[in-house]
Amino acid sequence: MSTNPINEIVPEQSETISDVFVRTWYANNRIVGYHFSKMTAADLETWSTTIVQTLEAWPVDQPYLALYDLSSRGVAMPYIVGTHHEVFSIGIKESANQAIQNIIKQRPNFTARIAVIFNSAYSGNLGQVFAKTRQASMNPRIQFNSFMDSKSALTWLLDPISPK
Repeated sequence: MSTNPINEIVPEQSETISDVFVRTWYANNRIVGYHFSKMTAADLETWSTTIVQTLEAWPVDQPYLALYDLSSRGVAMPYIVGTHHEVFSIGIKESANQAIQNIIKQRPNFTARIAVIFNSAYSGNLGQVFAKTRQASMNPRIQFNSFMDSKSALTWLLDPISPK
């Protein structure tokens, strides 16, 4: 159980990456959030590059805690298609996943927890279906979960990661 009440978890800093993409920091920079107002194939590429850059700068002694917020209308479907239905993908695009695997190899104590937020519209429900039917991760050090709201996602992210 987290020692921090969820009502204390508010965005502390935001960076505009593009006109539709914002990276937000929570919990003293322990959680990074990626938020989209819409999504195209180009946005997926930008997001993948941003994730790799974020991981390269991530403190080696801290778990990577990320919030993939796909709850805006019209965002989940392009994400599902762009990831070839692999909704639990740490780097989004395959090229980024390869770069991230190299980062993980250099960090023997690397752990990650990624919360994916979908909305309750059709595409969000479709995202939840894919999330439930896909293998979460080939790497046991990376945990994924899907949510319909940010409060539940942030609560899960702040729970301590148990070793596998």
